[in-house]
Amino acid sequence: MTLRRLALAATLTLTVAMGVLACGDEDLEPANEIVIDVPWTAPESYEYILMDDDGQEQGSGSLSVIEQAGRFAIIQDFDDEDGNSDRSVLLVDAETLEPLAGAREIVDAEDDRRVLLDTQYSELSDGSYGVRIRERNFDPATEEDPESERCNPLKLPENAYDNDSSLFLWRTIQFEEDHDVIYTASIPNRRLRRDVTLSVIRQERVETPAGSFDAWYMAILAEGQSHEAWFATTDDHKLLKYDNDNVIFLYTGDAQSPPQFEEPRGVSEECD
Repeated sequence: MTLRRLALAATLTLTVAMGVLACGDEDLEPANEIVIDVPWTAPESYEYILMDDDGQEQGSGSLSVIEQAGRFAIIQDFDDEDGNSDRSVLLVDAETLEPLAGAREIVDAEDDRRVLLDTQYSELSDGSYGVRIRERNFDPATEEDPESERCNPLKLPENAYDNDSSLFLWRTIQFEEDHDVIYTASIPNRRLRRDVTLSVIRQERVETPAGSFDAWYMAILAEGQSHEAWFATTDDHKLLKYDNDNVIFLYTGDAQSPPQFEEPRGVSEECD
């Protein structure tokens, strides 16, 4: 399995396997706010390798966060030796992790394709809250003009979190045995929303290429599917290992510096 097949499943943790909530026009009650404490001190950047179930390396990259003007830029950047890559930047409120705007670029080297996804969280044209989504597909990947482009809004409950923030969002809850929280995730690249349950199970030892660490073991549940994650017991609760049934993230150490990034442009009201 190459990065082009697994990258979104790796960094967009619930995109493929979990069940889907209906996305109709019904009125939506506000969702749960789950952020208890932001445990990192930005800028922060950690490096990972991606492994398959057979222990074969599939790619590598970093998870980073940078603070600017009361916002965090959450950056996920992964690639492999074949030229496939998956990079996303999500702007969120620095206190609540409420999503503001995002941008994602996926390059499929084998099929010579590139996909750009832009998001903007705000009031929609009907007065409801949601996210405006613009997707552009480039074939071949080097072209400057998209082969196709589409705009779709997705209605959301207030307090929904963007799925691109998951591996950071999960670090902000209260860590204690048998502690559960439920929240609503927005999945813009598939125009979906779903409820997610986080269950902190216990403390245990976890092995990574960077060494052995004490960790909190967490189960991530939705519609009968389960992923697993291990977070450090230290105050920063950094991600040490993550298994989503498609790929395994393993912490390899701190990056020397966060990557450079362009701020997401957002999506205009014309895309509503």
